[in-house]
Amino acid sequence: MKKLTVYIILACVPFFCINSIHAQTQTLATPALPVTTLPTNEPPSEAKAKYAEYQSYCRQNDFDETQIFTEEQKKRRMLLLENKLKKSPTDSLLLSSIINEHYINKDIAKAESFFLKNKDNLNTDMATAWSAEFDVHKKLMLPAVAKLEKFISENPKSTVVLLKLAQVKKATGFYSEAAEIYTGLNLQFKKSDYSMALCEISVMDSQHKDAENNCLRARQQQPKNPLPDIYLGISYRERELFKEAQIYFENSLKKDVTEFALTCLGELFQLKKDRKMALEYLNRSVQKNKLSHRAQLGLAVSQFEDKKYDQALIHFKEACRLGNRNNSEMLKSYKILSDQKSAIASKYFDEIQSCKSK
Repeated sequence: MKKLTVYIILACVPFFCINSIHAQTQTLATPALPVTTLPTNEPPSEAKAKYAEYQSYCRQNDFDETQIFTEEQKKRRMLLLENKLKKSPTDSLLLSSIINEHYINKDIAKAESFFLKNKDNLNTDMATAWSAEFDVHKKLMLPAVAKLEKFISENPKSTVVLLKLAQVKKATGFYSEAAEIYTGLNLQFKKSDYSMALCEISVMDSQHKDAENNCLRARQQQPKNPLPDIYLGISYRERELFKEAQIYFENSLKKDVTEFALTCLGELFQLKKDRKMALEYLNRSVQKNKLSHRAQLGLAVSQFEDKKYDQALIHFKEACRLGNRNNSEMLKSYKILSDQKSAIASKYFDEIQSCKSK
């Protein structure tokens, strides 16, 4: 059967990929616990942060590339794990692998059911991390944090739970607390490197001096990873140093062509009022990952500015279908068309109502 490759959101969990934060295809030998990324409406902590960052839709690595398996491949992978489980029914890592297999296939109910049935055979660190992860998935953030912090107070050397706590802190916007955990782990484990995680957190928190130090260190530690360059580009963009931002985004593409960099470049050219280049990069971004609602939205805005109203509406619709329910850009577009008494204005109005109802 022909191999099927599509793109999904993936968060690489550091305690299962200590030496590489860049998301990779999951394997049976290295189960991961993906953390739900939650949006935060809190402004960055740096007082002098530029206006551009508040409008940006390209600040996080939300649409990394990875492989998702066909139904036949999923069955084969699960059968392999289940056969191994018959020989070792209480193997903690194997049990966690099965939970993870359900999780990455987005069958969260099966993942949680299997976890509840087998949690007594998981080691306590892994059981606590998975329990908190299911809380995160349900957006029960306070119980997740309380659970993890209680375990850490009793088991301060649990790397697994410390890393899960750092992930949850980052997802909820407590960036300085997440950074403190990663910094402590860097000091504790000299052979491990969390500079990539610190790079991302510093940029998201608009701590640009720390971001530069952490991202340059990550760039040195992981020379083939495009993410340090992308986050450096974001840091420069948010300081409105567009020339430097462009250099780093383009450098990242020399290492790997990602939706993240293509979309950030498209947005950068929108900020620079270079419509032609914005369209070029956002078209490439949508081609790279048709499931990225931010790429679809960015392309819609660029096409609208280029007066390609019918094409823009197609991508506005697709952005909504993929989960972007923020109608602000479409409302702006509708107002412009309405003021122009354009015949297509009613179609934009209808789509806005349709998107609201989804």
